[in-house]
Amino acid sequence: MPASNVAGNIIWEGQGYSMTQTFIKAALLALALAMPWAAQAQADGDARMVTASNPQTVVEALQSAGYKAKLTVDNSGDPLVETSMSGWNVSVVFYDCSNNKNCESVQFYAIFDRPEPLPAALAVGWSARKRFGAVGLDEEGDPFIFWDVVTGTEGIPYAVFESVISRYEFAVADFAKMVFE
Repeated sequence: MPASNVAGNIIWEGQGYSMTQTFIKAALLALALAMPWAAQAQADGDARMVTASNPQTVVEALQSAGYKAKLTVDNSGDPLVETSMSGWNVSVVFYDCSNNKNCESVQFYAIFDRPEPLPAALAVGWSARKRFGAVGLDEEGDPFIFWDVVTGTEGIPYAVFESVISRYEFAVADFAKMVFE
């Protein structure tokens, strides 16, 4: 049975795992799984890299994959990319920045406005069954789906980032279907 702590993390009673801890484990697993693709991309001669420290590379990767993407800034002055996937607005939020530059990670983020709050058990159940995307609820009970990607300052190959985009879009479409059924 899930419960929430003060920070709003959903915790499985008796297990002590917060969604944040589960998400970090999933992000590390995704990064580890990406390493062979990175080596293959370099072996194939595709040296293009996507890095949060150069937000324009995120925009170019999204555009290369067929998405419209607009680079702007968030309320704190950090880079922000606006796009859409499967008909839903998606933000690519930049994290681990120094003075609004030299960011080291991004988070894909989409929120769904519902007339009634989504039951927390549905959000937790969806997250437990899916690898690509984590789910949370805002203060009004509206669900959001996010996925963090660590690029570091060196970046990750375009092919890996394009796979991230594709998998996140699938997760958005799948989650939206569940949210509005």
